[in-house]
Amino acid sequence: MSVATVAVDTPFLPADLVARLRAAAPSGQPALAASHDGAGALRRHPTAALWPVAARRAIAEALARGERRIGQLAADLGAVVVQFDWDRTDPFFNINRPEDLARAERILANG
Repeated sequence: MSVATVAVDTPFLPADLVARLRAAAPSGQPALAASHDGAGALRRHPTAALWPVAARRAIAEALARGERRIGQLAADLGAVVVQFDWDRTDPFFNINRPEDLARAERILANG
C-alpha cells in the first residue's frame, strides 16, 4: 500500500502519474516524478511521489531529526525516479506568482 502526494499548485499533472509511479517501483520503494526543464536538465519533483506506507516509521524518524528536504528523504529511502516527457507544457509546472497564473490561463485557453 502506498500514498501519493502532489503539490496543489501543479495544475497540469499527468493523468497516469500514480500508475506510472507504481509501475516503476514494484518492490515498494518510493517513486518520484521528474521532467526535463527548458534547458534540458532533468529536474526531480519529489512532491509528486508515491510513498510506501511501510516507510512511515523511517519518514517519521527523519522528520523528528529535522529533515525537511523531501528530495533528500526520497534519496535516503532509495526512491526510483520516473521521467515524464512533455512537448508543450511541463506537467509539473507550478503556479507561484501572478505571472505563473497568467501563463497557466494562456495554456488552458490554447488547449
